[in-house]
Amino acid sequence: MGETYIVGTFRVWDESEITASASLTSSVVSVNASRGYFSLQYTVTGTGTCKFEYLCSNDGTTYAEPTDATDIASGVTAGSGFVGFRPPPCKYLKVKCTETGGANAVTVTATLAVQ
Repeated sequence: MGETYIVGTFRVWDESEITASASLTSSVVSVNASRGYFSLQYTVTGTGTCKFEYLCSNDGTTYAEPTDATDIASGVTAGSGFVGFRPPPCKYLKVKCTETGGANAVTVTATLAVQ
């Protein structure tokens, strides 16, 4: 029989509004025991456009987007999505959502899964 790995899920936002050109950053998720597999399931409502990205930290104080990172999802408008992504090894992770259209708000619900 194959190995079994636990997947932890974390509610990142629950119907959180992000105004035009603003961003929202999640709480810290400790990922140092993960195998490096991540997914984000999201629902976006409103008439704005947004992107999702991740920020990493090894000290739990300073968070940055890795220089070789690509957005989890960009150009997101109203609807739902499910995206897998692979950040580099790190001890802590945050998810960031930015309204990129500049004129209208979005409302976001998202759940992060980590294995």
